[in-house]
Amino acid sequence: MRKNHLPAPARRLCALRRRVSARRSGTGTAGTGRVAAALCLLCAFSLLLSGCAQFQREYVEVSSHVDSTVSEAAPDFANISTYTQLRAALSSMVSHRQETAVLRFGRYSGELSEDLSTASWSIRAESALGAWCVETVSYELQRLVSYSEADVSIRYKRTAQEMENVVYLTGTVGLSEQIQQALEQAQTRLVVRLSSRNMDADGALAAVQNAWLENPLCSAAPPQASVEVYSGKGYERVADFTFSYDYSAQWLEQLRQSLSVAVDRVLESVPAGDTQSRIRSACRILSNDCSYDPDVSDFGGTAYGALIIGHANSLGYAQACKLLCDRMDVPCQIIAGRYDRAEHYWNIVEIDGARYHIDVSLAAQLGLSAVFLRSDSALWGRYTWDIDAYAPCLGAATGAQ
Repeated sequence: MRKNHLPAPARRLCALRRRVSARRSGTGTAGTGRVAAALCLLCAFSLLLSGCAQFQREYVEVSSHVDSTVSEAAPDFANISTYTQLRAALSSMVSHRQETAVLRFGRYSGELSEDLSTASWSIRAESALGAWCVETVSYELQRLVSYSEADVSIRYKRTAQEMENVVYLTGTVGLSEQIQQALEQAQTRLVVRLSSRNMDADGALAAVQNAWLENPLCSAAPPQASVEVYSGKGYERVADFTFSYDYSAQWLEQLRQSLSVAVDRVLESVPAGDTQSRIRSACRILSNDCSYDPDVSDFGGTAYGALIIGHANSLGYAQACKLLCDRMDVPCQIIAGRYDRAEHYWNIVEIDGARYHIDVSLAAQLGLSAVFLRSDSALWGRYTWDIDAYAPCLGAATGAQ
């Protein structure tokens, strides 16, 4: 409860009035005029001091309020005047996993109550990150004399550690490397925030498959993946990958090291020569040491099955060829297509700027020359593939036969 004390200037004025009253009995008209003038000056001075004291008290209260509630990570929380700034403030809270904040609005252009409701809904429904991590957004709006304040509370469905582990990418560049790193370390979770117009769950799972085909050494066993993709109003996406493995991380690492040793062992048997002859020798060794079985299970679709177990389907052969070419610094990719209408995999290699097809899996059946360094036109017919997804192979190499 505030006590009814007079300010110091007012107390001094009252004392002066008592002294003046005591002297009036002995003063004349001129003295009365001088006293009246003095009283006017003192009244003006008292009012000025009283006003300054009140202004200082309001300023101190406002400064203390701002310092205690406005986040240093988002200084714009203190002066929001548009819906865009309001939306940005809530986005900043989510990005920093900030649970509470006081938003201050001065001269706001719009219906503040309605905009708060819209922005709170939008941050959960139209933001990919918000859709992934925000459970509820609540607020209390207070309208003060010269401004309004909203006490905002956000409840999250993801832990601080989960949000700290989110990987941020520009576009989809680097997504394959992030997936390969997760597989190599036998991680069970990978959350990526990126910008992509067409990314959905099927596209995200295709990215896992492509990452493994680009680097078969990242996981000796085929990865098992599931994904949830959260989308926003624009191109923002959050892809939440979950990986599972049939083997422990330690065992997978042993398999990976054994596979690397097997690649080196094959290349030790490859005679010196030009790039084309070395690739031919490596493919011949692979064809001789591995048996083709389109129905083989377990490691049959892996380079481990082709190079160590000795039984593989077309995918296992293609992965083994990819690893051998990578180790020889020959650009190589794995092609997913069809042979006689059945799912089939083989390779495209690049030698001296020209590209060629290689299918080691059918070398024993058709002869190496029939499937080694071939052009698109030489294979098309029994082989089919998405010609828009791969660079064209325009001719057979000299000596390919």
